[in-house]
Amino acid sequence: FNLSSCGGTDCNDNNPNVYPGAPENCSDGIDNNCDGLTDCMDGSCSADPACAACAAGDLDGDGYSTAGGNCGLLDCDDTDANVFPGASEICDGKDSNCDGFKPASEADADHDGVPLCAGDCNDNDPTINPNVVENCSDGIDNDCDSRVDAADSDCLVPQCGTRTTPRDAPHLAPLLNPDGTIHPDETSLRCGKCHNPNDFLDNTRYQCQRCHADPNDPSDPLNGVTKALYPDPFPYGFGSAPNVVTHSAATVGNKYGNWGVGCVNCHNPHSQEQNNKFGTSYGKLVKELLCYDNQVTGEHVESLIEFTAGTGAGSFADGPPHDANICEACHTRTNHHQNDGTAPKGQSHHDGEKCTDCHLHSGGFAPIGGSPEPPHNTDFYTANCDLCHQTDANGKPIFATPIPSTECIKCHGTRRPHASSVSTTGKYTYSTECVDCHNPMFKEGSNIKAVRQTVAQSAVPGSVVTFTVETGAGSFADGSPFNENICDTCHTQTNHHRADGMAPGDLDGTGTYIGHYDGSDCTLCHDHNNSWVAP
Repeated sequence: FNLSSCGGTDCNDNNPNVYPGAPENCSDGIDNNCDGLTDCMDGSCSADPACAACAAGDLDGDGYSTAGGNCGLLDCDDTDANVFPGASEICDGKDSNCDGFKPASEADADHDGVPLCAGDCNDNDPTINPNVVENCSDGIDNDCDSRVDAADSDCLVPQCGTRTTPRDAPHLAPLLNPDGTIHPDETSLRCGKCHNPNDFLDNTRYQCQRCHADPNDPSDPLNGVTKALYPDPFPYGFGSAPNVVTHSAATVGNKYGNWGVGCVNCHNPHSQEQNNKFGTSYGKLVKELLCYDNQVTGEHVESLIEFTAGTGAGSFADGPPHDANICEACHTRTNHHQNDGTAPKGQSHHDGEKCTDCHLHSGGFAPIGGSPEPPHNTDFYTANCDLCHQTDANGKPIFATPIPSTECIKCHGTRRPHASSVSTTGKYTYSTECVDCHNPMFKEGSNIKAVRQTVAQSAVPGSVVTFTVETGAGSFADGSPFNENICDTCHTQTNHHRADGMAPGDLDGTGTYIGHYDGSDCTLCHDHNNSWVAP
């Protein structure tokens, strides 16, 4: 019997070949010498030829092999010495004892490398775990230390430059190839083809313009240089890369503060984050979290984005929640679409439609009707003439009938045509439609604001209008020759600014023209939104 009082240590008193000190049989599946090790797992069998494969199958040196046979229980992870049959479970996110089960506390659902047992307080968000830095202003305990925002002495003011975390390969596979195979002109490292080689956190458009810009645009020396070298469509070249212009205050007319958005503020060139998150196929490499720092004003914007379709739900600006829409996420002062759901001219402005039909990415998202380059002569308008022209009973546009101002107002809001019916004086009878002064299809000469060179109601037939700037020479009413000024060309009876240069309010008693705010911006006092009526 194996009784300590008798000095017995026999581990199997039913088998006379099993006792302490017995020779180990390396292939019978029994612990013959009662040392707790069976067959090839017993060190005394190391010289046995049948056990040579066991040592070769134990790469991590934990005594358990992957060779099977007489080598004992299989090691389920031969790269980690802490993982083997019978091992104690530790917080490593693994099935440490090889029983086929991982404790619930070791789950890592968000794949951030930190399991629940290691202190991850939100296993559904990879940006929340003990290894991240606390954000000072998002109302979240980012580093799982039970202190939130400024209450955590470790918090840092958020910086968007550190928000891009590449997860997948770059969006153009050839960029992964060694230099010389695709771009024999390149000498930089592979990552340097897109990144600023001196600053990998450079949060600007940087090298995107090499493919996504017009090679004939000299405004940036990077524009289209790769596209010009390899004009064939992808994957044989880069000629199919769309021309884009980044979104900045200067691009849209400096109306709403000062900003300049780089490509990687909105896009992650390494990953289709939207498609990965929502299981769609329209993501356009748009990030899940849009993050922008206004370097001029100090404003910081963070917003989770859903951009899964070109139109309808999940599109550019589909309605509430407004700050989840890609267009509205940063907007705080625009006339349409603000991230708080309000706007002076109405939040509901073509909700759910494809914003880039009118706000071209190739034009920095400036509205095509609100900037002189280009006016409305785009593929979209050419294919949808009925947006402006009246149609017959069959739905075909009637091109012989001028576009009524009511159609222009649908997009241009409070811009009103010039008519005596709204004049506060009631002295003159006139009615000027939008298309009398503007050509909605083509820019004429060097005139800005789509103004025609020949105005239909000009008092001097055939006079050529010069309207190249808003103030000074070539502006609204800059002086002689009067009938070339957009304001003067039709006026024959007003107190100021007439086509002939003679007006009662412009005489000093000697017949000398003295002018009335010549070269000024007339819209400062005569509001186009109010049909140019004087204040």
